[in-house]
Amino acid sequence: MNPLVFYKKSVICLLGIYFIILMHVYQPNMGGSGLNLPGNIVGWLMITGIFFLAVAFSLGNRRLVVSRSLTLYIGAACLLAIPLLYPDVRWINIIERMLGLAGGIALYAVLQQCHVIKKNRTLVLSFILLSVWVEAVYALLQLFVFKAGNWMEFVPGTGAYGIFQQRNVLASYVATGAGIAAYLFIGRLYFVRRSSPHSAFLQKIIDAALLLSIFIFSFLIVMLSSRIGYLGGIAAIAVLLSVFGKKYPARAAAILCAVLAGGLTAKFALPDDWLKTLAHEDSNVQRMVMIKQSLAMIAAKPWLGWGYGGFEYHFQHFLAALQPAIPNYGLVKHPHNELLFWWVEGGIVALAGMVMLGAGYLQPLFSAFSRERLALWSLTLPIALHTMTEYPLYQSVAHYVVLILLLVMADSFRHRTVVLLSQNPRHFSGIRVIALMGLAGGILFFITGLQTNNVLTMAERNGLRDFSQAQKLMNPHIQWQRFEFDRHVNQLMVFNMTGDARHLLIYDAWAEKYSQTHVDPNVYLTRAKIARVLHNDAKAQELYREAQRLTPISRHGMVNLLKPAEG
Repeated sequence: MNPLVFYKKSVICLLGIYFIILMHVYQPNMGGSGLNLPGNIVGWLMITGIFFLAVAFSLGNRRLVVSRSLTLYIGAACLLAIPLLYPDVRWINIIERMLGLAGGIALYAVLQQCHVIKKNRTLVLSFILLSVWVEAVYALLQLFVFKAGNWMEFVPGTGAYGIFQQRNVLASYVATGAGIAAYLFIGRLYFVRRSSPHSAFLQKIIDAALLLSIFIFSFLIVMLSSRIGYLGGIAAIAVLLSVFGKKYPARAAAILCAVLAGGLTAKFALPDDWLKTLAHEDSNVQRMVMIKQSLAMIAAKPWLGWGYGGFEYHFQHFLAALQPAIPNYGLVKHPHNELLFWWVEGGIVALAGMVMLGAGYLQPLFSAFSRERLALWSLTLPIALHTMTEYPLYQSVAHYVVLILLLVMADSFRHRTVVLLSQNPRHFSGIRVIALMGLAGGILFFITGLQTNNVLTMAERNGLRDFSQAQKLMNPHIQWQRFEFDRHVNQLMVFNMTGDARHLLIYDAWAEKYSQTHVDPNVYLTRAKIARVLHNDAKAQELYREAQRLTPISRHGMVNLLKPAEG
């Protein structure tokens, strides 16, 4: 088989296996975002596999396709990298984000070569649609079937979230699926050959399945009571109907009926007090605080920003300095708006990078405009809009991959071809070997990362009393901050058993550095207790006051335990 043909088929198969099987495999974890979630490790393992296939089987093509959107994305990445040269960069927090950005752009570039996705568009969309169906089934089980002690460790009554562990993340994924089903239905994309004697009958079955998908997904979005799910789904379907509605009015009407039927069914199926359990008042207040104070931080340091990786630390200190203090705010690690996140940390240059990134996102609409391209682009709206209200791309690599795939499909492919420096394939053999070795190492890194997650999860669930298995991990670096946190908490457990104060000093030295990057009331509490054990009441009192100033939990009494006894 031709290596290029093998490469294309392998990439499509890998995407199919990921979307239909791998992304839905539940693995025990303790929550979080990024590589702290095993599902995200699996996603990056799949992406690394695509890179490996590209280097192994398509590098001999020696032609690089670069669209205008890709050019803008690369330019944006270069601009966003400049603030790494600024002072006060917290590398431990920013490195994963920058690698994620670079990896996403690299995936976009790889998928754009050889028209891998463009020529298999309907198949890839079907994979994504099937993945949404699996998540919909998970959500329905969580809503109506699961009892305590189920295999997904789902707590009944907390609201469905599928595999994503957050209902808004599930909602934007389901809204994307509703858009894809509507696109496949109204665009009359045939899954069967028209020459087949049963093609008309089979297409009717497929059309019915697509309408059922729209109905079920609409039902589920309402059951989730997710505003971003509503907004994303309505935006995507509204654009699709505006594009194809005049040409296919009957199909447009059928989509509208399916959406309304699903939504109304959910509304009547909900108990009277259901929406009260999913009220948004608190999140509205907190979101307004985050936006308002993020803009105030930008105004305070508009040029260089506050330093990459420092949002959590600086935001909490910025709020603590306000007079009068803002009551009842929470610990904030992200402003729930991706533009503000980069702008606060990286200043005006990061803003320029985000504007260029946005220009790349919008480029398909203005380069060789067509209704088909607009329709495909509209499918990105649920996830793209979600990045402006939360941080789904950090919580779900599946969202990241779907967004990239849809943007590749929508890209105009009006490109310039860059011929590499040499037409002699021997000149690339050394580069290929080095790249393959690096990618093989990356695959091993993510595979061993799954073991790291399992071991740390078990240790944490056992109270970190025994850390011996974690000390033997092959790859603690994939979750290094988590590993270090657990390792030092274990020092406290050892002290409780031995009474050796050296373990307290080890924890305190680490916690002091940790508190220069993160704001954690439990860490302040522990340091203050250590200071009291070591008979340093002045330091304990200072830590108590700092905790009261910085952490909202202290205002509810938790950190009051730090006060030294009177008299």
